[in-house]
Amino acid sequence: MNRKKRSATGNDNRNTFEELFNTYYPALCSFAHTYLNDKNLAEDIVQEVFLKMLNSRSELDLVLSIKSFLYTSVKNKCLNQLKHTRVIGKHAEMESSVKESEVYFVDRVIEEETHRLIYNAIDKLPPRCKEIVLLSLNGLKNNDIAKELKVSVNTVKTQKAIAYKQLRIKLKHLFALTPLFLQHFFN
Repeated sequence: MNRKKRSATGNDNRNTFEELFNTYYPALCSFAHTYLNDKNLAEDIVQEVFLKMLNSRSELDLVLSIKSFLYTSVKNKCLNQLKHTRVIGKHAEMESSVKESEVYFVDRVIEEETHRLIYNAIDKLPPRCKEIVLLSLNGLKNNDIAKELKVSVNTVKTQKAIAYKQLRIKLKHLFALTPLFLQHFFN
């Protein structure tokens, strides 16, 4: 008999929940929309509130006014969403203004042109030097390059030294313009 009583109570809770959902869902969605101006986001928030309410049924017994609880919960979630949206918007706005600046544009052009000139110079190296430099630029250490190419570590070091000497000569005009960048690039 105890099981039947639980089952009836479970059905009663489910029926009560469905009744509350059907009664308040459209109004709460409209209410949330007034905060967010986004119908889908408003519906998602209201559904989250109902889901939270369903998952915390024990707390519901303590809530005197379901209507007040639902509206307050929806309002709080909407305000949290608006704060989150503002933070994202400020970040995007700041990033956009940086990217729109002339300094950003000039920096990117210089960076891309420097890369282009360096890779053009690397492309003109002898084949083995070129191969070793490119592997080095991809982050491989001398030992790893030696294993991959089946040569000694000393061969790798020698070929890198030859390549860097030739690159310094071919790119000497860049060294005067961007020494810190090239030091980073060739170390």
